[in-house]
Amino acid sequence: MFLLKKKKITSLFTFMLVNYICCTHQIIQLASSTTAGRIFAWVVAEGIMFKIPINMPRVFYLNSKAPVTEEFPGRRVKKILPHGRPCFNLIEVNVANISCKVTRS
Repeated sequence: MFLLKKKKITSLFTFMLVNYICCTHQIIQLASSTTAGRIFAWVVAEGIMFKIPINMPRVFYLNSKAPVTEEFPGRRVKKILPHGRPCFNLIEVNVANISCKVTRS
């Protein structure tokens, strides 16, 4: 009996979640948090307000004229640069939020 009730409750939450995902969302506010690289979005969907955590990775791009060697910290990528700038050796660097916070201190 308990398993049957649990299954009905789970399916009810799944149905509600699908309804909220498919409906139109309105972002009310983006708020910072104490954790580096994370913000919170206050969103209204179907008249109900939600607080949704958003992780923001720190990605940097280095465009170097020097040839790429093992000392570069990222991986080589191909992208179109803004303002028609030429792309020499474009490197994408992902930096952990913890190391950014330690470096800033």
